[in-house]
Formats: sequence, C-alpha cells, structure tokens
Amino acid sequence: MENKLISSQLLKKKTSLAKTIKKLFLLVNFLVVMPAMAHQTFMLPNQFNWKVGDQIDVALSSSLSFPDLGSGFKVDRIEVSQTFINGVEIAAVKYRKEKSALHTLFTASNKGTAVLAISSKKRHGEIAPKNVDAYFEEIEANEETIDAFHKASEGKPMQRSYSKHVKTLMCVDKCSIHDKSSSQPAGLVLEFVPIENKPNQFVLLRNGKPLANHKVTQALTNKKTYFKKTNAEGVFMIEPELSGTLMLGSVVITVPEEVMGTYHSDYATLTINLSPSQK
Repeated sequence: MENKLISSQLLKKKTSLAKTIKKLFLLVNFLVVMPAMAHQTFMLPNQFNWKVGDQIDVALSSSLSFPDLGSGFKVDRIEVSQTFINGVEIAAVKYRKEKSALHTLFTASNKGTAVLAISSKKRHGEIAPKNVDAYFEEIEANEETIDAFHKASEGKPMQRSYSKHVKTLMCVDKCSIHDKSSSQPAGLVLEFVPIENKPNQFVLLRNGKPLANHKVTQALTNKKTYFKKTNAEGVFMIEPELSGTLMLGSVVITVPEEVMGTYHSDYATLTINLSPSQK
C-alpha cells in the first residue's frame, strides 16, 4: 500500500514537471521566434515633474523590457492622439522620430496634470502553426477555444491583429494624478484611469466600461513585476509601498465568431510616477 502511494505521488510530480517544462518550452519558443508579440509599448517622459513654459518631451517606444527603449513608432501608425493639461486640450503637438522612440513634444502652457494618450492603427499578421499554442498560453485561452481552433485549422496559420493604447500622466508644477481632470477617461478602447481622490486606486476600462476580474501587470524600472486582478468593479490598487516610475499593463483578446477568423489583441499601458508629489 505504501509503495503504491509513493508511486502515485511520483507520478503526480512527474506530470506536474512535464507540464512546467512544456510551459517553459512554449514561452522560450514564443519569445525567440515571435518577439514582436511580446513587445511592450509604452510612453516614458524625460521627467514626470515640469514647470509652466517647459518643453515636455515624451518617448513612445516598443521593447521587450520596460523601461528599455527599443524601436520607435512611425507617426503614420497613430490613429488617435490626445494631449491635455488640467483638462485643457493642447493642440500644438509635434513629433520627432528617432530609432529607439517617437518623441511627442509640447509646451507646458498651464498648471495641473498633463495627460498624453495615443492609440495605434490596427496591424495584421499571421502566427505560424508551431507558435499557436504559445499564443494561446500567453492569452490564457480556454480549452474549448484551443481545441476548436486546432480541429478547424488543419495546420493553417492563425490570423491575428493588434492595437496599442498607451497613456502617461505627468505634473506641471504641483498636482495629483487622482484629481478630477486626471480621472476622466481619454476614450481609448482599453485604458487605465485613476480614481478621483483615491490614491493608488485605478480602474481598467474597455470601451468605457469597467473590466472585471482581469489581469494587470505592474512593472518597475528595476525590472520587478507584480501581478494584480481587477475586482468586480474593474478596480485594483497599487501597493502603497511601491515607489518610482511604474508601468501598468493589460491585454484583452477578442476571439472571432468563426474559429478561423482573426484574433484581435488590444494592449494598454499607463506610465506614472509614484512620488509623493503626484499621489
């Protein structure tokens, strides 16, 4: 009886180890063969505290690891761009393209919280059959979706599309990123919005509505990453002890009605500074 129990425990350990190895293999294959899918797109200002009259400079970049700058957007990839300071729209915005980033430039014309929000145009592509399982693993697809695709695909590539939705919040003179103007949605398909007068609390919106029970990443500049889930109201909280520059991130996958249709990903990031002057 004891030998059977030991054998059963060993079998469970081997099965668990095999699953872990499979996940690691999929992840490595995913990163090496399809790095574009794992790219994080974010905005990173030269600084988060500005004075009235300053020329604000914000870098928009895609890379494998925040806060490293990788490659810059082209201006023609931008579909929506909005810039506000204390709720007042800033129309005079310029762009400067560099290899590692697309820089957004505008003048700090008044005091308050500066909000810069950009959405990219939809991009299309294919995922090779050998990488489909890695993609499903990344988006945490359910078994029904995975099985239906494999039965219908017959070895054909997966069709996918994606859009990036990025924001950053900065201060011109003294401000709070949880003030009234900062707590207004920018109208992006997927975005993080601070909750008014509630420090460290944010809501994740999809098409203007709270997204409940959804995964959120919190990446610091020291490469440490924390994971959260929104509650039933789409709200989550950043731990009060965290400090410095932080990138919030989340992704939503829209599964097509037809199995062999296009799987669309919306990626959202928000970069903020957790200094006491901005909380």
